[in-house]
Amino acid sequence: MRSRISPLQTPEEAKGPVILPPGRGGFTERRILFVGRHPFLARCPQIRVLALALGLFIRGEPARAHDFWIEPSTFSPSANSVVALSLRVGVSWRGSPVQRAESRIRRFMVWSNGGERDIPGLEGADPAGYIRAASPGLQIVAYESYPEPMELSGEIFEQHLKEEGLEALSELRAERNETDLPAKERFTRCAKTLLRVGEDASPAPSRDFGMPLEILAESSPFAFQPTGEFECRIRFRRCEPAGVMVRALLRGEEVPRESHRTDERGRVRFRLDCPGTWMIKCVHMPPADVNAEWESYWATLTFEVLGESKRPRPGG
Repeated sequence: MRSRISPLQTPEEAKGPVILPPGRGGFTERRILFVGRHPFLARCPQIRVLALALGLFIRGEPARAHDFWIEPSTFSPSANSVVALSLRVGVSWRGSPVQRAESRIRRFMVWSNGGERDIPGLEGADPAGYIRAASPGLQIVAYESYPEPMELSGEIFEQHLKEEGLEALSELRAERNETDLPAKERFTRCAKTLLRVGEDASPAPSRDFGMPLEILAESSPFAFQPTGEFECRIRFRRCEPAGVMVRALLRGEEVPRESHRTDERGRVRFRLDCPGTWMIKCVHMPPADVNAEWESYWATLTFEVLGESKRPRPGG
């Protein structure tokens, strides 16, 4: 039976795992990598393996878990304009399109001063949906997937924990002598994006959609203030957990600008010291109740910090 798609894959990737032999360039014993289903490569499995191996050798990337985010056609639409909403999965803002799949969508909605409404779209479409920015003010888009199961080798799972700031779970597995054992996991994606329609986007965009893991903006990130701070709150099932690793990543950069753990109130502060498109992201992984060992929740919040030259003109 074919396994479900994991955060290591885009929805269009991989009919199955390819086991690459040990060697240089970051490859390790029995590392499992997933190969995209390009029509030509799908007909030539030897070329698929060679192309993937060469690409990873050149880039030197580990088998990292992918981020999942919402990417609007514009973060600052004018009133009454149409905004396309694309879903992306990738690493460091390098993302592959995710086609709309109703079977995976638990919620895909937008909030504005007129309330919440579902976002319509066509099955298999990219962009996944469209909204009309009907009136000036703040609009927040939210996407939550249904949980999906996967199983990772011990090596990949341990690397996954290290890269996402989940060292405590790695230590727990070591205490149980489970470090080298495969791990069964169910993952859920929780993504949000902030749209500023016109000049006024107050109040602070802290709308809670009730997703399992959610990043709530406690201050407005839209205006560029070199000495100012952006505060956000992490909420997991109506609680604010301490010690969750949260990262801020600016588009065009390979590594996060800042990484901090939440305080005892579930809050964290970043200095957004550069105009541009930002992603705030975090992962939370409690033990699972049934059918898996772990439940992982992957949250992102995307928005644009405008410089003086890019701020919309009143009435524009």
